[in-house]
Amino acid sequence: MLLTEEKTATVLAQLDEGELDVAVVALPPPVGMGRAIADRLRRAAS
Repeated sequence: MLLTEEKTATVLAQLDEGELDVAVVALPPPVGMGRAIADRLRRAAS
């Protein structure tokens, strides 16, 4: 699935709430979206 800003917000919320276990992100556009998801995955793994 390609992530738009709206879809990215949904994915980030699902990661934060534990509703989503895995997100595979390919950077670019826009790089910030991928970084935000990667940060949440790192936090969830620790």
